[in-house]
Amino acid sequence: MDAWTETAEIALCNTGYEAQEVGKLYDQLRSLVERGLLQGRGDLKLPAGPRYTECGITPAGSAALG
Repeated sequence: MDAWTETAEIALCNTGYEAQEVGKLYDQLRSLVERGLLQGRGDLKLPAGPRYTECGITPAGSAALG
């Protein structure tokens, strides 16, 4: 994201798709969880608010980083 905006703040508190940049980042995060590179906690199946999402890197994710 280039700059923090009020729209980005609203997006982080809602589904994430109110700001295009936040929505894209949230989709990527969910993709990394689905691929097993991150372990997620929270509702990652549906577009829940990003503020309810927590992730940590898995051993597979560490290996992918080299």
